[in-house]
Amino acid sequence: MLDYSIETFSIKGSDRVIKFLYVNPEKRFDMIQLSVRLNEETKIIKKVLEKLDSVDLLTKEKGDNGIVYYTLNRDSKLFPILENIILADNQ
Repeated sequence: MLDYSIETFSIKGSDRVIKFLYVNPEKRFDMIQLSVRLNEETKIIKKVLEKLDSVDLLTKEKGDNGIVYYTLNRDSKLFPILENIILADNQ
């Protein structure tokens, strides 16, 4: 049984971050890049990333420059559910 709060996905911008990372699977993005590309405040992106990370939907990688880069965790138990929602939304 998945024990995730709906609160995780009700944060402003969470759906946009998830979709953006989903359609860019081979790329990684830092918080500033996501903020610019999604035209959203950095503090909102930070909150979304923290929530997504707390439910194991992100993988994080620290670059040589110390910046943390994010990708969608396709091994997460929640990923197949999100993928179905994203694909259904695009039809």
